[in-house]
Amino acid sequence: YTGSEYYFYFIGMRGENIVMEATGVDRETAKNTISLANGSVKTAITMILANCDLAEATRRLEQARGHIRQAIM
Repeated sequence: YTGSEYYFYFIGMRGENIVMEATGVDRETAKNTISLANGSVKTAITMILANCDLAEATRRLEQARGHIRQAIM
């Protein structure tokens, strides 16, 4: 790994850890959902907790002004 590869590896791991902690899913699910969410941890969390797709999670977050708690209600 180069320096920048390590950076992106650890940033990715951090996002996965956040999704795992917030939702209780395993690492593979967290990684896959972040990928489906175009790299957005907030969107991935919303997709999992609200059991919705990218478009719906994006709409919910926009309506909730970026607040996950409100977006999943």
